[in-house]
Amino acid sequence: MALHTTSGRWQLGFFLAATSTLLWGSLPIALSIMLKSIDPYTLTWYRLLGAGLILGVFLGANGTLPKLWSRPKSKLVMLLIGSIGLCGNYIFYLLGLNHITPSSAQVVIQVAPLLLLLGGLILFKERFSKVQSLGVLIFCVGFALFFHPDLKDILSGIGSKPKGVFWILCAATSWSVYALLQKQLLTDFTSPQIMFLIYVIIGLVLLPLTQPLAAIDLTPSQLGILLFCVLNSLIAYGS
Repeated sequence: MALHTTSGRWQLGFFLAATSTLLWGSLPIALSIMLKSIDPYTLTWYRLLGAGLILGVFLGANGTLPKLWSRPKSKLVMLLIGSIGLCGNYIFYLLGLNHITPSSAQVVIQVAPLLLLLGGLILFKERFSKVQSLGVLIFCVGFALFFHPDLKDILSGIGSKPKGVFWILCAATSWSVYALLQKQLLTDFTSPQIMFLIYVIIGLVLLPLTQPLAAIDLTPSQLGILLFCVLNSLIAYGS
């Protein structure tokens, strides 16, 4: 099986990664507000449905909608597992936000790119520089210092914070699975095609667990925040 190789355009990659980081940094605040009015499953469904519809219109207008029947079965299996991974990331993250603050959630979720980095080393044979090693060390020390005051409660399992940390770690792990599989899927699909298919798959899977008419009871400001969450998902994951 051919492995995906990088294009060498690191400046563009850095810009896109930074865009995702900035958008994800603002997302927990919006999600925390929306969770007061909508359950996690319905909120995730709205986000993916909206992003999928916008992306589907874009692909359809350009005549680039993905054709699954011409793809290897192994890639379709990867697509399904990747969809489950991203779905888990969305749901687990929202469950975690019910127990810890957005700032704590953002610190814990940084385990996700660390897992992606390790996966790249193992699966894609990427090289690891001394500067990157130093970065990982600094991250681990900072992570420990941030949670040190609450470490006793977290390890004891008392209170809601351990549950929140657990769910966010689940979100980080499932996201890294999705991201690694998405990178490999780039040998057969474009990034927009992958995201469109994943949005559609997750939307269908979550539908039985949702309340599609929940948006009717939202205020104009809440609808605006929901729209922000949709566009955030589209742009951040697209980047």
